Amino acid sequence: MWRKILAERREEHLEFLKTLIAKDTTNRLHGVYGKEEIGQGVIIEKLTEMGLEIDVFEPDNERLMKYKEAGRGHHYDDRPNVVGVLKGTGGGRSLILNGHIDTMPFDQLEKWENHPLEPTIRDGKLFGRGSCDMKAGLASIILAVEALVDSGVKLKGDVIIQSVVDEEGGGNGTLACVDRGYVADAAIITEPTSLEIMHAHMGWLYYRMEIVGKSLHSALKWDGVNAIEKMMKIIHALQDFEREYAIRKRHPFLPPPTFNFGAIKGGMAGTIVPDYCMLDFGLHFLPEDGDEDGLGTLVEEEVFQVIEGVVQGDPWLREYRPVIKKYQQGSGYQIPADHPIVQVMAKNARNHLGRDVTVRGAEYGTDARLLNNYGKIPTIIFGPGSINQAHSINEYVPVEEYFQSIAVLADVIWEWCG
Repeated sequence: MWRKILAERREEHLEFLKTLIAKDTTNRLHGVYGKEEIGQGVIIEKLTEMGLEIDVFEPDNERLMKYKEAGRGHHYDDRPNVVGVLKGTGGGRSLILNGHIDTMPFDQLEKWENHPLEPTIRDGKLFGRGSCDMKAGLASIILAVEALVDSGVKLKGDVIIQSVVDEEGGGNGTLACVDRGYVADAAIITEPTSLEIMHAHMGWLYYRMEIVGKSLHSALKWDGVNAIEKMMKIIHALQDFEREYAIRKRHPFLPPPTFNFGAIKGGMAGTIVPDYCMLDFGLHFLPEDGDEDGLGTLVEEEVFQVIEGVVQGDPWLREYRPVIKKYQQGSGYQIPADHPIVQVMAKNARNHLGRDVTVRGAEYGTDARLLNNYGKIPTIIFGPGSINQAHSINEYVPVEEYFQSIAVLADVIWEWCG
């Protein structure tokens, strides 16, 4: 049985994850460039050893432009997706297992206790860039399938492993898999959830807003127009709107919508009235507030109405209107909490962990939305590690959670695919 194989291969599985972490697969400039090829070579070698049918292809920007959420202007030379298919004997349910090979960049090396590309174990934790987000999850799905293959199990349904690029840049890798025609009866994305089951997540909108003012010496402030103060008026209005949202927007598995004012720039010195201010801000919204594609066009209308209210109440802003540009958006998604794939995952996780497993929504976004909304594939998120470790200095994944995720996934695959 595969359970015996998993018990015997713990060290081998740990070494496989270390090998993945040691490969620099960083995503650059929000996905415009990337270095995923070296990591995908490890994946190709492993899937070949397992005897899977392998498809290696680079996302096609021209084809992806028909999708509203596609990232524009990304370069994919030497950035291939890798898909491995374990064909079933027929008559069973199919399953996609999806994980991304790319990681966030790393800097401030003096703050890392070990180099980000030198995987190190301390206190039961495996440290390194991508250990949590999400090479442990990606390794888990591959090793779970490998254990089933090596045990001689014959599954009825197909199992499709997707190792995708450019998730950190918005999801073009997974979107390219959808466009290539990969579908299944359900999908699991092994992003870090601390082994909780997530069947929904928020959508998001990100904007850059620019306001001009009139500059002069600060001693004569009344003859100028302070662009920073004009921006603050809009920020305060959006904060009031956020509080209103928190009262009237409720979801059983997700928090209320939130704004984040992430970057603000303007002015030169305390002696000068600033004539320019730039704000980068974002909004996370509930999936039921999305449009027919799950995107935030309806939410955007409300946000712009709030901003317009400030503009109309300010003579300067009426004449010199704020310039707003949306630079990223993502759809929300959800499937029923009692969907069969949720039930199968919950049962097998409970069997391995010895406790009931939380079923909830994710505050953050993942490629689950792309499989669910565009591929029409019911999708859940389940994987080792905490989202609090994602993108962080001294990123780590608990070693035992990694082993547990492999075991749970192997049983889920066996039960789901028949």
